[in-house]
Amino acid sequence: MSTQVYSVIGGYDHEGEVFESLALFDCKSTAEAYKEHLEEEYDYALIKVLKVDERSMFAQETNKFFALV
Repeated sequence: MSTQVYSVIGGYDHEGEVFESLALFDCKSTAEAYKEHLEEEYDYALIKVLKVDERSMFAQETNKFFALV
């Protein structure tokens, strides 16, 4: 099953994004409100819609290393 989340991050014009401001939301209106909040503190804020795969991840031992399958 696949769903989407809204990724919101703020940044400065000559320095780029500030990852401490990064947040993920499942509600568009909450993401937009957070974006407005970030625009007061940073030069800009971005929203990007990301698809999330909700399948479970299982750890499996292979040759003394763990691989996610």
